[in-house]
Amino acid sequence: MSFYDQETGADSWLAPSPATAQIEVATVERTLAALADAKENAEELLVKHLEALGETIGRNKHLADFYRQQIDELNLLIKELKKC
Repeated sequence: MSFYDQETGADSWLAPSPATAQIEVATVERTLAALADAKENAEELLVKHLEALGETIGRNKHLADFYRQQIDELNLLIKELKKC
């Protein structure tokens, strides 16, 4: 989003600012539980994938890396949500 700055006579970009929201504690707790379940599922899928197929060929390594990325993302989301 841009706007015209009358002082400088130039278009400027609005910097995004963090938003604040109110969420019920029960909703945060349910969300954390769902994220923990998703993380556990991704970890189990990774283990089964590595046991069954390994990651010696490209597509198998790609899928293993996908599971690892999902686990990392879920860890980050859990960590950030626990700050609430």
